[in-house]
This record gives sequence, structure tokens and C-alpha cells, in this order.
Amino acid sequence: MVSKKLTRGDPWWPFVALVGVLACVLGAVVPPFISRYRMPVRSAVGAYFCFLLMLVLVVAPGMPFTREWIQKQIARRRKLAILLSCWCLPYLAYAAGTGDWRWTAMVRLLAVAAPVPSIYCFFPVRDPARFAWQDLAAAVWFVGVLLSHQLAGIWAVPVNLDFMARLFLICVASWCWVFERPVPALGYEFSFSARSVAAAALNFALFAVFAIPASLALHFYPVESTPHRGPGIRRELRRDFPVCRPTGGIVLPGVRANADLE
Repeated sequence: MVSKKLTRGDPWWPFVALVGVLACVLGAVVPPFISRYRMPVRSAVGAYFCFLLMLVLVVAPGMPFTREWIQKQIARRRKLAILLSCWCLPYLAYAAGTGDWRWTAMVRLLAVAAPVPSIYCFFPVRDPARFAWQDLAAAVWFVGVLLSHQLAGIWAVPVNLDFMARLFLICVASWCWVFERPVPALGYEFSFSARSVAAAALNFALFAVFAIPASLALHFYPVESTPHRGPGIRRELRRDFPVCRPTGGIVLPGVRANADLE
């Protein structure tokens, strides 16, 4: 009977394997990151663990093993306090490594993260299968925070890491709609299968075939001209691709994440 229960449990190794792959991929980016921005190793390590923890928090609700484990941990405890503490862990890792600790930044994170789970906690949704006014309030809040750049400047070492703000909002939204206000058939799942790999390969191929040439044709990516030996001009993409500036003045998120967003 015990063995039967064990076999029914969701395996833990896919989550560990995914975290290991993310850690290795991010680790390969650290040396170029250090040389490019001439930042101390300690600061780079802090930014590395911040990014890794943020990705782990985003992935955790989408995998069966971690989702079930988190649900058990917060079932009989102060759910709101645990959620807010988990969401602030990446910033604490960032501040410990970079030394860029600011109480105002922590207060801003809590001010952005607390309202949605508080709404669901004090005003529970009666019918989980229906879109309620609490869901509308949460959607308006997330969109408003994103469009008004309320999280800009929190992760400022070595430059404004704008993509951290987007990951933070994804983390808060996914945890709210998986743990605090479970949405039936949400579809927030991370799985490894031939079908998912094929879909990812198809999306990448379509992006490479259509999106990149179209962006170049529309001058969406800046192109620099440099003379070379012989007649003509050699045009090449900026070396910091994909951090690019569209002609409309909006800055795309990328590795540098562009300090002029705010």
C-alpha cells in the first residue's frame, strides 16, 4: 500500500532538473556580465541569485511536485505572510550581494504585492469557476502597476533591471491564482514532452523566419554603419542585441533592461 502511494506521487526530479539547467545557463552569463559592466563579483553573484530565485518562484506553481508541496505548507499557516515573504526573497538576495538595500524599495514591493492576495483573503470568491469582481480588481491592479512603472528603479545595479519587475508581477499573479484563489483549469503548467518541445521549436522557427526580418525591415532594431576596407558600407547589428530602441521611444526589455525607462 505504501509503495502504491509513492508511485502516485508527482516526481520531484523534473523541478530539480529544471532549476539545475536554469542555474547553469545563468552561470554562463555571469562572466560576460561582470566584464561588461565592470562590477564586483559579489554584486554579480547577488544579481545572479536574485534572478535565479525569481525564476524558481515563477516555475514553482507550474510543476505538480512543488505546487502540491507549497499548498501543504501554507494550508494551516498564515498564508498571506508566507506569500509576501517568499516574493521578497529575490530582492533580499539582490540587496545582500549588491549592497543596494533600500527600505523604500522593500515598501514598494510589498505595496505592489499585498493588495491582490489581501482582496482574495478578506473577500473570498464564492464561485471559483466564474470571473468575479475580485478578479477584475486584480487584473486592473496588475495592468496599472505595469503601465505606470511602479517597480522601476528597484533593481538598479548595475543598471535598471526592468525585466525583474515583469518577473515579479508574473510571480505574484501565478501564486495568487494557483494558491490564494485557485482558478479551475488555469493551464499554468510546465511539462517536458515531445509535444511541448515541438511547439517550442516551431515558435522559435517562426520567430526567426518572420519576426526578425520584419523587425529589421521596419527599422525596429537599430543598425550601425561602420566602414571597412574596400568600397561600400558594412551594416551590423549592435553588439548588445537584443537590447534595442524602437523609433517610438519605447525601450524593449533585455539584458541591460535600460535605465531610462523611468
